[in-house]
Amino acid sequence: MRIFKNQINILVVDDSEASAMLMQSIFEESEMFKISIAKSVIIARTLLKKQSFELILLDLMLPKVDGFTFLKELKNNELYKNIPVVIVSALTAPDAIKKCKDLGAKAFISKPIGENKLLEKIIQILKDFYNFA
Repeated sequence: MRIFKNQINILVVDDSEASAMLMQSIFEESEMFKISIAKSVIIARTLLKKQSFELILLDLMLPKVDGFTFLKELKNNELYKNIPVVIVSALTAPDAIKKCKDLGAKAFISKPIGENKLLEKIIQILKDFYNFA
């Protein structure tokens, strides 16, 4: 069952190959999503310049530039500030979650990832954000 008219482009920014591959398999299995994976913020910046994304899934613990810094950078950039960002992280301290929300994240999903929960939550965020019925 297709919920969205076109395929949704999602950028996954996560240095854990296992997490990135899991997210890719969850989303691509539904055929509603096209996934691009960046193992660092540097790679994510390059991908953002090359194509557009409807959603970014962002880990917080990344090499060189952390997820908090990148989230702030995205939300302060006119080109990217309207892309919904969902944090997917094992860093679940209440102050970290609050900081993500304060910086503009749409949601926080803790690792380890529950496959059905992740897909359902992302579909709901996209439907709400893009005003799909």
